[in-house]
Amino acid sequence: MRRPLRRQLRRLAAAAGLGFALVIVADAQSAFAQQPIDVPQHVLLGIDLEKHGDLPSALREFTLALRANASDFAAYVDRGNLRVRLGDFADAKSDFDAAIRLAPREPAAYLGRGNALASLHRYAEADADESRAIALRRELGTSFLEAYLARASVRRELGDIAGTKSDLSAAIALDPQNARALYSRGALAYETKDEAAAERDFDRARIADPRFYEPAFARGLVRLHRGDAEAAQSDFSDAIALQPSGAAAYRQRAEARRVLGDSAGAAADDATAATLEAPAPKRSAFAGIERNTYV
Repeated sequence: MRRPLRRQLRRLAAAAGLGFALVIVADAQSAFAQQPIDVPQHVLLGIDLEKHGDLPSALREFTLALRANASDFAAYVDRGNLRVRLGDFADAKSDFDAAIRLAPREPAAYLGRGNALASLHRYAEADADESRAIALRRELGTSFLEAYLARASVRRELGDIAGTKSDLSAAIALDPQNARALYSRGALAYETKDEAAAERDFDRARIADPRFYEPAFARGLVRLHRGDAEAAQSDFSDAIALQPSGAAAYRQRAEARRVLGDSAGAAADDATAATLEAPAPKRSAFAGIERNTYV
């Protein structure tokens, strides 16, 4: 008699030295091939395929699950989140709409729909959904870090600086080592000319994640602006080590070296920056500092 599929997956995971959720995809698919798959198993395989980067196959599994059981709200949420990753924002919204119809008090469905709406530039509606997600989780006595971060991004697009800062601060209170939230709040402070607050958050972001390029570069800008060229040069050097193909850090390190009287070093950095910039057009030193963040 064959073992139930879930037991097979546990055995495969144990053999590979992995937790149950981190089953090797090839082994998992082999196990699935040995017997018919029911709805939860389609979802399980879809989650595993997505985790391992096979997004089209994951989409297929979530779709098969929903064909078998169109009332599985969690499968709609899973497929909606995957479709956001794939850039299919309209169909993602449709999946979250279906999930909300089936489970109108499910916070994850509102957060997902908010993300899809934000990607469609429907920011006011996204703000409403993310606020609903936060309120529902609060009713359950828990907090929702991801929703605060998502709403901060939306409120930044809406021009609500106070609301953005409030949400980022709430996220940081929940996770004081969240480097992207710290960096984003610092970038907001820099934009509003509070350079002391910006530097504090960039400091904390650097400690939380030393491999994160943006706070290294941004802190260098703050330090260069206040006249600490030596510290700025160190930050730009760190930024270059993290992202050697970025011209902006070379440009700014050249400025710091000029202030320090290192004309040869400045010229070398300018030459490297010029090589990296061609054929792309030059950009402002601080342009896009908030890109690739939650804000």
